[in-house]
Amino acid sequence: MNELKVGDIVYLNSDDRIEMTVVWIDEYKTATCAYFNSLTHIFERVQFPINALTKVG
Repeated sequence: MNELKVGDIVYLNSDDRIEMTVVWIDEYKTATCAYFNSLTHIFERVQFPINALTKVG
């Protein structure tokens, strides 16, 4: 199982170009992640099942 915690840096298993920070993990094993969008210059939040993410390092 993919053991993630808040504050971990992760990337999508399908695309390792964008690194995100885990900001929340709910009871359904869904991780809310934040990343900086360099095109819009704002931070954005996205949600993924934790098994779709890999911890950096």
